[in-house]
Amino acid sequence: MKKLTAILCVLCLAGCSNGGDTKTTVCTADMNGVSVTNSFESNGDEITRQTVQNEMDYTTTGYSEEEMAQIAESYRSAYDVKGVEYSYEFSGNMLIENITIDFTEADFNELMDAELITADGENVSYISLEQTLDSLESSGFDCK
Repeated sequence: MKKLTAILCVLCLAGCSNGGDTKTTVCTADMNGVSVTNSFESNGDEITRQTVQNEMDYTTTGYSEEEMAQIAESYRSAYDVKGVEYSYEFSGNMLIENITIDFTEADFNELMDAELITADGENVSYISLEQTLDSLESSGFDCK
């Protein structure tokens, strides 16, 4: 089964942010029956915080609520990484997952090991908002 919490991030290999005011960018998509909302806080081109909310009608998966809770608990264990918060709840037939990554606290290598981010190289110094938005938009996300 594909991970419900796949997060698409493209990392820059070098450089620092250009500075500037903190802004929030929100990207949304409906992917395979999952409503995904990615919110990014950034300073210049550097993403400092990402919040992901996934909502899905778990009854369409063929899994019971108990089985979905077991799957979600396995994600909680997998995402037990510094700077990452993971939670889930059920509302009717909906499973709602929330993932927050504070990139100012997180270790990029641990994030890659947990498959929360991908990188083109080993010397990652920040996550590029521009490259991340390009990647998400090419995957069908609407970003504002």
